[in-house]
Amino acid sequence: MIHGAHQVDREYRVTKELHQLGYPVPRPFIYCGDVNVIGSEFYVCEYVEGRVFNDTTLSSLTPAQRSQVYASLVEALAQLHAVRFEKNPVLSKLTSARKARTPYIKRQVKTWSMIYRQSMVKGQNDCKTQAAMDALMRLLSRPEFLPRQERICLVHGDFKLDQVQRARRREGYRVFYEMKTHLVHPQTARVEHGQFVGVQCASSGSI
Repeated sequence: MIHGAHQVDREYRVTKELHQLGYPVPRPFIYCGDVNVIGSEFYVCEYVEGRVFNDTTLSSLTPAQRSQVYASLVEALAQLHAVRFEKNPVLSKLTSARKARTPYIKRQVKTWSMIYRQSMVKGQNDCKTQAAMDALMRLLSRPEFLPRQERICLVHGDFKLDQVQRARRREGYRVFYEMKTHLVHPQTARVEHGQFVGVQCASSGSI
């Protein structure tokens, strides 16, 4: 795993605050930063009985049920965007003052370019692919390709179907297992649209 790719302590703090605000996340109990306990830092949260869908076509459900699932995903994302973070002592500090001055997309291009380079294995990279990736990173870094950041909200950095759970205790309840949260422009929120490529709305059920 790339260094800094998963900040467990940050995830715990954000999940705790969102739970207190009534957002549908599991209640976190305790965080442990002592890596000697189980080999890494961790936190413990409540067990929520429910179902996780790994098949994005939801082939085991009826069209009407699929529509409910897809609609509830949109509702959960919209609810997250609507969280009033400004006066919250934890959520308002997700992005530092220094970072806030730099548009989110610009920071993301820089970060993922760095991660790509760190993940390369010396002597095992195709020269043509490397040249194409270098050109792509330069292109995405150009100012004309960076959208204006007019406002910010709380977003989930990896919002997709297998990151949520349909809890049985309340219809439409959604539980996020991995809260990769940021304060960014809502249009920059990363959603796994690729999961739904090839899904026929007529047969699968639409929102």
